[in-house]
Amino acid sequence: MAEILKVSSVTIFKRIKGGKINAEKIGKNYLIPRSELARFGIKTENSSMEISEVPEAKTLAKEISDDLRGTTFIRDGKTVVIKHEDLFKTRFDIEGRDLIVGFNEPAFKKSKDDLTLGDLDSPLNARLITYFLPAIQIALMQKKKPRLIVVTGINAALKYNAQNEEQRKIMYRNNMLKLKFIEETLNKFFPNAFSIIETRLAYDFMKISEDKLDKLWQVFIKRFPERIAPLSESLKLFSSSGNTNYSNENKLRESFRYAVLHLFALGDVNLDYDFVHNEKGYCSIGEHQELIFNIVREVGYEILKDVGEVVFEREVHCFKNPKIVIEDKGHVPPPYNGSFRSNGNRTSIDEVTYKNSRELSYYDTRPRLKPHMDYLYKIIPRETFEKYWKEYKPRYLELEKRYNEAYGI
Repeated sequence: MAEILKVSSVTIFKRIKGGKINAEKIGKNYLIPRSELARFGIKTENSSMEISEVPEAKTLAKEISDDLRGTTFIRDGKTVVIKHEDLFKTRFDIEGRDLIVGFNEPAFKKSKDDLTLGDLDSPLNARLITYFLPAIQIALMQKKKPRLIVVTGINAALKYNAQNEEQRKIMYRNNMLKLKFIEETLNKFFPNAFSIIETRLAYDFMKISEDKLDKLWQVFIKRFPERIAPLSESLKLFSSSGNTNYSNENKLRESFRYAVLHLFALGDVNLDYDFVHNEKGYCSIGEHQELIFNIVREVGYEILKDVGEVVFEREVHCFKNPKIVIEDKGHVPPPYNGSFRSNGNRTSIDEVTYKNSRELSYYDTRPRLKPHMDYLYKIIPRETFEKYWKEYKPRYLELEKRYNEAYGI
């Protein structure tokens, strides 16, 4: 096994004892079932063995198994901020929790300043998968495989970010295409990182009237003024309204509703038992923009654990979940939103997509985006990912065609 995986025999013994390789001890020796080879992407046919393009055993597993220092325990309510490069040096123990990674669809952008409505959507881009790789790294550090819940706030996006029915159709299509790409990519490269990958469309917040959300905002302000007040200006930046006449008060109200959505989407509060819970709770993973929403999540938990059932008039489940925030170098827009670039009065998407047919080398020319891709290539070798990205294109185009036909786009 050591020879096949190109690691030392000591590493194999460590992985057996750590439960990462199944083996039966016979006397002083270990017998490894041939079926274990498939877990590492190794095909066996007629006694010959071919190592596939899956790099889990060759790259990521070695990084995580052999070069970690110390252990950071992720306790209830704790927020840990860490850089991408430090994920390769620190072992995290999430203490039996499941992992949640959430994403959303942004409002349309305007390609020209003189347009009334936005005309630029945010399609699948090659940088997207970098948002989910920290969950892979952390999952492979655990003694027991966690469940990964990929949750999308598409229902909130359709309500707050879309300005007409055509935009709703396109946003929903894009969201479904991203979900499929995420699940298929993670299962291809890391088939054994999680017990299961689940996708969830958060809709808890739809059960709450906007009037009740506004009252909740007033409770937040009165009970935790020192924590909420400084957030007001930051929250306004997340207002999706394209109306330049929108008042600051309306922007704040809308942005707060969006922030409260994170309480439900990331497993802190759940109404009416909408999905199967881990009794130990969840550990969410996000990027720097989550720091603002995490404060609302923390305050919301403190209030709703006591009065949630009275406020919402239904059964409420609350978890004091810890949070991991990945701090990137350039504070670029999150990969699921996509980065946009302006030149004069013209705006265009600044990503590699199947629509613009750019090569992945495009990211080498974009200093702010390149660190994300460098991180990706530390986990999935560049040539391997480039090959996969090209091979996935027919699958993407076929799915897009089907969604267009189904939704009448």
